[in-house]
Amino acid sequence: MKKFLIIIPLIILTSCVGVKESRIIKRKSKIIQDSDVLLSAGSEGAVSSFNFNIRENYFFNINESVMFWWDYYAGTWMKKNDTIYLHYINNHKRDDLLDYIYIDPLDNKLVVPRIDSLYPLRLEISYNKLEK
Repeated sequence: MKKFLIIIPLIILTSCVGVKESRIIKRKSKIIQDSDVLLSAGSEGAVSSFNFNIRENYFFNINESVMFWWDYYAGTWMKKNDTIYLHYINNHKRDDLLDYIYIDPLDNKLVVPRIDSLYPLRLEISYNKLEK
């Protein structure tokens, strides 16, 4: 019984960290985080959150967390018409995300298409100063 009391907290503590690549990118991305946000969108559930920020200096960052796990993605963006193309630092991104997003003007959502899915992520836009 004592073994379980020691092992369970160790498992929880070690699982509360992000992916090594994410920690490196977040540590080196001070220039990204210092820039003003042009568009902020997110989705929050009971045990998860996904936040997307497009910044003034043509960088973006994504914070994602689920229970005891988190991940951080960052890169540069370029807008063409109604599509925003993303280029991830070190190509570090979720495997199911594509390299573009768009804004659905009808319901004010940021749409993040996913590979092999009919249902893209639809993030509620909380702040939008991005040019139309």
